[in-house]
Amino acid sequence: MKTLILFMAFMLLFTGFLVYRDDMELYMRMQDSLKRLAEDCAAGGSLATDRDRYALGKLCIDSRSAQDISAVLIAKAREKSMFSRGRIDSSMVIFDDDKGYDGIESFGLSAGRPAVAVTLTYSGPDIFRLPFLKAASFTRTAVYQWEY
Repeated sequence: MKTLILFMAFMLLFTGFLVYRDDMELYMRMQDSLKRLAEDCAAGGSLATDRDRYALGKLCIDSRSAQDISAVLIAKAREKSMFSRGRIDSSMVIFDDDKGYDGIESFGLSAGRPAVAVTLTYSGPDIFRLPFLKAASFTRTAVYQWEY
């Protein structure tokens, strides 16, 4: 009887470890995918320059085109099974010659060069199946700055 009780205790313990490992692997993959998505949105947004302003000698980013690029990339990411059950919210901050460079230091960047900062927040059901762990929302931020 003692052997049965020990076997059941170890089986329950190791099952908990396996569930935790599987959930943590999904969490790490989601964090990595969200980070790469934020980097792609920032890089794509910074490449959406305003051609009319560029002809006048200013390097300015077209806000509407940058938002559209970000929306397309987020829509593609939502097709992945890991993001399909939740939602991804984005916010974009653009620093350029027209919009100014106020607050660019908070991202660790130098003023005078255009930059795009994208913050993505995933919100969905709790990722972890164990009752004492909770992760239903997480955020990643990426910044792309022009170097010339």
